Amino acid sequence: MNTALLYHRPEPARLTLVEAPSPATPTEVRLPAEAGLASARAAQVALAMTEAGLDAAFHDLVAEADAARDRRQWDIAEYLYWRALSLHPLHPGYRVQYGHALKEQGKLADAEVAYRSAWALGERGEDLHRHIMHVAGLQGDATAPPLPPEVPPAHPLDELPWQEDVELAFALLLHRPPQLTGEVLPLLRAVPSRRALLLLIAKRPEMAAANRDLMLLLAEAG
Repeated sequence: MNTALLYHRPEPARLTLVEAPSPATPTEVRLPAEAGLASARAAQVALAMTEAGLDAAFHDLVAEADAARDRRQWDIAEYLYWRALSLHPLHPGYRVQYGHALKEQGKLADAEVAYRSAWALGERGEDLHRHIMHVAGLQGDATAPPLPPEVPPAHPLDELPWQEDVELAFALLLHRPPQLTGEVLPLLRAVPSRRALLLLIAKRPEMAAANRDLMLLLAEAG
């Protein structure tokens, strides 16, 4: 049973741009619009980690979760890491720890989603790659996560998607939540970017039925 679905999930992270700085003093350093665009996710993740570091409630939850992990009380650790991530969902390090707690309970699909999401959010290293390949292999799949590009993507739509991206795309295009095992995980394995994710979902037959009025407008427009 996927116990993660029993808890209230945080709102998906929006695909928004970094806000432009407001006019200020002459000494203020301004970045070109392209720089803000390219660094949108990195900036959001960095901000989330900074905010988490200042959040006493987050500190308490991860301390309790770490203690439960050390006692090998994986179900308690799962719940506490989930609660911590509900406060700061863009924290990749504790998404990995959440994945560990899921993996140790045999919730392999859930763990792989957590691991691949952490990878997409910028957590790197041979250990995480090995964990992804291990849980994928135990499920009969050997799809490696895409390697990070040497140069950061020029547009947020070219970033690797994570779980909340898939959930947001389903909400926007199909007006329903996706199934974690049947829909989220296969997409995280298959698509190299948010752009590819949106295009793939838009090609689904149910897209037309879920957006009937839009399809009629497009047909009328020729």
